[in-house]
Amino acid sequence: MWVITAYGVLFTDMSTIKAIGAAQIPINVSNLRSILNGDSESSGCSMPGQWINLATTSFAAYACLSGADYATTAVKALAVYIGLANAQCRFAPEAALETWGIDLNDRSPVAIFEAKCLGHVGIINAVLVGALVSNVNAYKALGYSLIPALLSSLLFVSSGDFEKISIDLAKIYPWMALEWSLPWSLYLFKYCGTILIPRHVLCHMIVS
Repeated sequence: MWVITAYGVLFTDMSTIKAIGAAQIPINVSNLRSILNGDSESSGCSMPGQWINLATTSFAAYACLSGADYATTAVKALAVYIGLANAQCRFAPEAALETWGIDLNDRSPVAIFEAKCLGHVGIINAVLVGALVSNVNAYKALGYSLIPALLSSLLFVSSGDFEKISIDLAKIYPWMALEWSLPWSLYLFKYCGTILIPRHVLCHMIVS
């Protein structure tokens, strides 16, 4: 969602509100698919919670894309919602898994790590959306969103989270560098006609 929002506000004629709304479409489709094909239920998630989450984000997307008068208020509420939900995932992953309805026996180290990763990405997105809807310049908003990204990344490394699930840190550092180089690449692409990240990599990040 972060990349789609950033791309929308930097490289298209979409308004900030519509870019934020468009960014909700992939995650809403993915969540709906997981609910309908039984993935959410089979993983132990609380189904009422899944439907409520889908309804919340879908409502925000509709408000943004339809140009509703309350769209700005909906986006602000969305930023708070995803910020709080993902802060729990990042800093209290076991409690987040319990909130989702995941059984205690299924809260494996990998599940806990995945919850932290979800929280990491969600907080970044919440900061970006919150800054944009507060009329912060797009590039400044991107920069602000990378502050929690850096802090969270450093926490991942210092806490030994990667080692706990046998992930080689040497393979992680390039992705951390990529995460931080993306805004600068977008800036160069916008104003200098070049980009540091290969096009196929950028496209993959936009659609994922």
